[in-house]
Amino acid sequence: LILFSASCSQCTSGADCINASIATPCTNGERFCITSSVQSNTERNVTRRCSDEPECRLNHLLVLDCLLINTGSQGFSYDCHFCCAGYNCNKGPQIVPPANTHYNRTL
Repeated sequence: LILFSASCSQCTSGADCINASIATPCTNGERFCITSSVQSNTERNVTRRCSDEPECRLNHLLVLDCLLINTGSQGFSYDCHFCCAGYNCNKGPQIVPPANTHYNRTL
């Protein structure tokens, strides 16, 4: 059995993570990329990394408000996670990956 691994933008926080766009190979058969954006009060934290299918399945149901966060700070608290499939599909500066790369359970 050969496990395919993705290549994703990977960073843990800070302003550089918003614009991160360099693909780094994933390990352990991680086939998806994930971008997380969490805002509490006026502070927004963005992370980008590799992900596996169980985590993507868990975060599959999108909150409609999450689709608005590409425009920056929204003035309300949120915790949004976007899984995608495809080479470096989670690259910045977008938070929400292109619609044609969004994780869906049939992949």
